[in-house]
Amino acid sequence: AALSLPYGLSLTGSAGIGAQSLDATQISENENAPFATLLAGEAGVLYHDQFAPFDMPLDLEARAVSFYTHVDRDLIFDPNQGRLAASNGTTRRGVVGEFHALSPWFNELASFTWAHATFDADGTLVPYVPSVVARSVVCCLSDSIAPSRSCCPATRSTTSSPRAPGSSKSPRRRRSSGCCAT
Repeated sequence: AALSLPYGLSLTGSAGIGAQSLDATQISENENAPFATLLAGEAGVLYHDQFAPFDMPLDLEARAVSFYTHVDRDLIFDPNQGRLAASNGTTRRGVVGEFHALSPWFNELASFTWAHATFDADGTLVPYVPSVVARSVVCCLSDSIAPSRSCCPATRSTTSSPRAPGSSKSPRRRRSSGCCAT
């Protein structure tokens, strides 16, 4: 559902019940495929506006959305088996934020996600589910702004946690630079 508000704002929300199939390797011949039940919901605010500061059109979009997902029987990566393995129920809660600005001379897209994934049985964190993912990409679209480059550098940062079970290593942190195509 969505509700339009003044000043380019909208409220949004959705909820649903669904199903996902479990790992096919755990199904015997002539057995009915088991399905896990999912319960999910999200709610947030959206912003969109177009204006022309300095006589140059600018299109802005932003969103902030919180989410909740519960799976009664989940598939979690097991490094000992090298594949997904069945587990008890899990719950994921989090927030997603995104910003997009577009003009004739640049395109900026930034996003941030925070997630908290836990096992229902004991509340421990689900391994190999990143807690924070952030990304920003900026591209210059005009040769008159950056004549020696087709676009500006982009950066991405990902922090993955919690740690793997039994691991004493700190959470992974990756940073990379790149360039987007125009």
